[in-house]
Amino acid sequence: MDYEKAVLVDATVITMVALLIGLLVHAWLRRRNPELGYGLQGNVGTSAFGYADLVVVGALFLLIVARVVYDPGAGDGLDADADAAERLTPEMTWAGIFINMLLLGALFFFVGYMGRRSISEVFGLSRYPVWRVFAVAIGLMVVVVPLVFLAGFVFRRTVLNDVGDSLELQEAVRSLAEQSGFSMRFVLILAACVVAPVVEEFLFRGYFYPVIKRYS
Repeated sequence: MDYEKAVLVDATVITMVALLIGLLVHAWLRRRNPELGYGLQGNVGTSAFGYADLVVVGALFLLIVARVVYDPGAGDGLDADADAAERLTPEMTWAGIFINMLLLGALFFFVGYMGRRSISEVFGLSRYPVWRVFAVAIGLMVVVVPLVFLAGFVFRRTVLNDVGDSLELQEAVRSLAEQSGFSMRFVLILAACVVAPVVEEFLFRGYFYPVIKRYS
């Protein structure tokens, strides 16, 4: 097991233990103070979710943990990273995009068709006008992006200055830097900057969070 995977596994285990302790404590608080309405108040609605959603979230969570802890396709050392970068082709990236969109479609199908619920209401899409969402996003981006570049500059001048060239770039970043063709760069940017964030927001913030909020 290489260093990066060991850190990821340790962080996953620590998070799971902390989550378990937090759930037990919160369950005790809910039983002690039922009048407070834990899990039902706040800006994120939870009334649309039931026990079936809790089962789905638990199954998906176990799949994610299993994928982190056990990765049969991962090797050890820099050779494995190099091989992975070489295997990253446009076809593989498109396949990853397809799998992500298939997962999102399955979630919409479960919520909208099998659960007989409104997708816009469940995921909070009808709470704010589209123009307001984009205006707030652009405004925050204008503020945050310069701060991110400044933090990165300071980090490189301080911490990374002592590390040197010993840190390895992520596979996707290295692949993007090494690609000269427009098609591969386009599909990598599409996968990393559009598809992955959208799927993650719907899955984790839009589904995992309200379900766990209601039952924790």
